[in-house]
Amino acid sequence: MQYDPPSEEDRIGDGIEYLMGVDLKDLGGTYLHSLESFIQYKAEKKI
Repeated sequence: MQYDPPSEEDRIGDGIEYLMGVDLKDLGGTYLHSLESFIQYKAEKKI
């Protein structure tokens, strides 16, 4: 895998790792991540 830009490898990797579970649901069928959680993550990571 090549990162563009290479200097952002850690941040890109963190984003990919976070997004790996976006489609997970609990036993009730509700998604584990809400729109608000994505907005908060974006603000925390300053992306």
